[in-house]
Amino acid sequence: MKHIRQITIASSLLLLLLFALWSTNWFVPLILFSVLFAIFYPPSSQWLLIRWKKLTDTQKTIAEWAIAILISVITLLFLNTYIIGFYRISSSSMANTYSAGDLVIVNKLKAGPAININQPQTFKRLTGWNTFSPGDVIMFHFPEADTILVNHPNENYHYLQRQYQINNQLSKPEAKDNISFCPVTKRPTYLKRIIALPGDTLTIRDNKIKVNHKPLKFFPFTSKYLIKEETPASLIAQIRKNAINQYVEKGKNFVEIYKKGTKTNAFDEFLKEEVLPLNLPDLLVFPFAMDFFWNAHNLGPVVIPQKGQQIELTIENLPLYKRIISVYENNTLELTDNHIIINGKQTNHYRFKMNYYWVMGDNRPHSYDSRYWGFVPDNHIIGIVGTTLFSSGK
Repeated sequence: MKHIRQITIASSLLLLLLFALWSTNWFVPLILFSVLFAIFYPPSSQWLLIRWKKLTDTQKTIAEWAIAILISVITLLFLNTYIIGFYRISSSSMANTYSAGDLVIVNKLKAGPAININQPQTFKRLTGWNTFSPGDVIMFHFPEADTILVNHPNENYHYLQRQYQINNQLSKPEAKDNISFCPVTKRPTYLKRIIALPGDTLTIRDNKIKVNHKPLKFFPFTSKYLIKEETPASLIAQIRKNAINQYVEKGKNFVEIYKKGTKTNAFDEFLKEEVLPLNLPDLLVFPFAMDFFWNAHNLGPVVIPQKGQQIELTIENLPLYKRIISVYENNTLELTDNHIIINGKQTNHYRFKMNYYWVMGDNRPHSYDSRYWGFVPDNHIIGIVGTTLFSSGK
C-alpha cells in the first residue's frame, strides 16, 4: 500500500512538472501540488480528516458538492484552454462539408494551443503532435473584427469603409467616438479551409488555384455555372438535383455545384463556369487597391508571410502587408514623402513576427474569406475542426 502511494505521488508530481514545462504555466501546477500535499502529507491529511469528522451531515454534503463543482470547473477550463472546444457554425460558406447550425468539436491540441492570444508580442503556440496542413478546416477569430461600431456591433466596420470609398453615395461609417476596439478572443468565429501555408506563394487564375506554382488538387469546391441552352431537359433535371443552389438570372439557368462533381457526372460539357475576367479590378477584394487589378477569381501571386521571414517593403507591395505590420503585429506605420516609416524609423524591410495563412470556404460563391480581407494571423486560430457533434441536416 505504501509503495502504491509513493508511486501515485511521484507520477502526479512528474505529470505536473511536464505540464508546467510544456505550457509554461506554473500557476495551475502549484495549486494542484498544494492539493496533493494536503492530501498525502500525513500531518495535513490527519488535520483534514479531523476537521471532516467534526462537520455535520449537511456541511459534509455542501462540501462534497462544492468540491465536485470546483473539480468540474477546473476540468472544463483545462479542456477548453488546451484540448478541445465546442462551436456552432453560423454560415453556409463550407456547405456541403459543414452546414449552418452544425455543432462541431475543435481540436486545439493537434497543432498546439494558442497562448497569450491578445498580445501579439508574447503570443506563442504550444507544441502539438502535428502542424497545420493544407486542406485542414480551422476555426478562427475573424481578423477584421478588431474595430466595432458601438451602435451596430454586427456590422463589419472595415467593409463599410471600403464600400464608402468606392461609392460615396453610401453613408460614411460612424465617427471615432462611436467605435471601439475588440480583443481577439471576443471576435466572432469563422470556419474555413486552409489553402496556403506560411511561406507559400498563392495564385488564382480563372478561379483555378495554384500554390507554389502547382495546381491545388485536394477537396472539391462549389462554383457557379451557366447551364447551356442545348442541354437536354432530362439532364437539366439531373444537374439541378446535384446542385447546391439553382436560380434564374436574365432568363438563363444557373447552378452552384461542386466543381469535381461536374466531371464525375459528365455534366461539364453542358456547363459553363462563370468566371470574372482577368485584370478587372474589384476594390472589395484584398488588398483593395486598383493597381493590383485583382478580383475574386484572379489574384496573386502573393507570398503568405512566415514567422522570421524578412521581406523588402516597397510602396507597391505595402498594401499587402500594412495591416499585418500596423494591426496584427502592433507597430506604428506611416508614409512620409513616399518613405515607409515603422516605429519612427525609415525602412525598406520588415521581418514578420507571426505565421499567417490563406483560407477559403468550400462554397466559394458564398464564402467571405481571405480573398476579401487577407491573411489569418496565427494568434487568431483556435484549432482544427474535427467531429460534427450535431448536424442541422441542411
